[in-house]
Amino acid sequence: MKSISEVSSYFLRRDNACRSGTVITAVMEGTRPFLVEVQALTSTTRYGYPQRSVNGMDSRRLPMLLAVLEKRCGMDLGNQDVYVNVAGGASLTDPGADLGVCLAVASSRLEKPVREGITVSSEIGLGGELRPVTHFDLRLREVLCLGFSGLAGAAEDASNAGKGAEGFSSLIDSIGSLLSSRKEKGGDWL
Repeated sequence: MKSISEVSSYFLRRDNACRSGTVITAVMEGTRPFLVEVQALTSTTRYGYPQRSVNGMDSRRLPMLLAVLEKRCGMDLGNQDVYVNVAGGASLTDPGADLGVCLAVASSRLEKPVREGITVSSEIGLGGELRPVTHFDLRLREVLCLGFSGLAGAAEDASNAGKGAEGFSSLIDSIGSLLSSRKEKGGDWL
C-alpha cells in the first residue's frame, strides 16, 4: 500500500478546470479537507420526462438543488436532461458540495465556465441562500496550498476567513459573479 501525500491531486485534472459544467469543490471527509471535481451536463430532453442522473452523491439531493435553481434563480431546467458526476469515483456526503453542484449545472446550462482559479464550498438553502459550512478555514488553506486563487462560499464564512475567500449571500449572486462572461459554445458557425 502506498500513501498519497496530496489526496486532492488524485481527484483533480487541471486541464478540465476551465470547461463549462466543471467546478472544483472543497469538501470535508472527517477532519480532512480535499478538493473534488464536480461535473454536470445539461441537454435538451428527447423524451417526455427529463432524465436526472447522479454519480457520487445522494441522488435525492439533486432534484432539490435543481428546484432551487429553477425557483430562486429563474433557470429553466424543465426541458433539460441533467447529469451530475463527481470525478475520480469520490462519494460526497458533505453539504458543502451543494454550491459546486449548482454552479456546475448552471455553467453547463449557460455554457459558461467558472472563473479560472476559483473553487467553491457552501450549502444551499431552499430559499436560494448560501449557508456556512464547517471548517471553511481548513478548506481555504487546502485550496491555496494547491495553487488555486480562492474559495467562494457563504458571506459569513468568507468574512471570517481572510485573504482568498469570496463570499455571497445568495445562489443567484454567486452564479452571476463566478461564471465567466466568455461563452464556451456558439459563434458564427451556429
